[in-house]
Amino acid sequence: AGLDARNISKLYCSNLGLFENQGGGIRLRIDKEDSSSKISIKIVDSDIFLNGQAGLYSAVRPDTHVRMYLSSNKIYENTRAGLRIEGSVQLVALRNEIFSNGTSGIYGENYGVLSPEMDILESRIYFNKKAGILMKGGGTGDLGIINNWIYDNLESGIACLPGDGAYPVPIKIYHNTIVSNGSGDEGAGIRIDSNSTADIANNIITYNLRTGLMVYHCRDFHDNLLFANGQIPEFDENRDDGFLLRRMQYGGCPAPGWGDILADPVFVDSDGYNFSISDRSPAAGAAEDLGLQYLKAFDSHNMGALLIPGTGRLLSVK
Repeated sequence: AGLDARNISKLYCSNLGLFENQGGGIRLRIDKEDSSSKISIKIVDSDIFLNGQAGLYSAVRPDTHVRMYLSSNKIYENTRAGLRIEGSVQLVALRNEIFSNGTSGIYGENYGVLSPEMDILESRIYFNKKAGILMKGGGTGDLGIINNWIYDNLESGIACLPGDGAYPVPIKIYHNTIVSNGSGDEGAGIRIDSNSTADIANNIITYNLRTGLMVYHCRDFHDNLLFANGQIPEFDENRDDGFLLRRMQYGGCPAPGWGDILADPVFVDSDGYNFSISDRSPAAGAAEDLGLQYLKAFDSHNMGALLIPGTGRLLSVK
């Protein structure tokens, strides 16, 4: 690996360039019984790319808890996931750009009954060869998956799958813009196969190949804008098959969530990957107030991401 951190208690790094290593860019390993049971990791302002395994891989003992903070990094073109974590990991990933990795952008998996909790904020996650974010037996932390642009990944934008032996962890997905994910027969905007409690709100979910929302519980979503998912260019309630077209947006769920909108979000320049909304967008002013302290820093009246991910710059509706 570019940086092989074994049996440590703390690792703080900034301004690294880790690339073209046969293994991972950064590999965190805990294998000694007398190692610390709590580890703190902070990696900021670094480029991690073109490595033969994951960009960053955490593989620790099942009795070890990891707190990991990643901010303002570029993680790209690694042979496997951009970031792979397993077991009891508390992740906060803020303002990262994670793209063109050989599997998922961010991958989290349980280790027995221990599951990662992932807060992913203000990031761009795109062009990855599987899901943008894939959680197997994991869930979100205190904040959730918020304020991201997740687009053009070859499987689902966000996928939450059941883990073998894992306890269900709540999943919160708010204010994301999720566009054009999928290839072949894969590709929901948001796919939740696990039995975890979910709350999915204030997202814009458009042009995803298979469906917009595919969830275990049809009651778990509300106040989202969906458009042209499942290869349906327009939705017309008045068509004879209108109810079927609507169900395709929702992966078979019989009805929209309350406050949902089925309409073109009117992006500023989707061909140029600018998913800001124009002032003509039906998503403008249509969001539910979720009451989160984190969202008070933004004009949170609009659906979708409330800033330009990766930059910290607030969006103004144009």
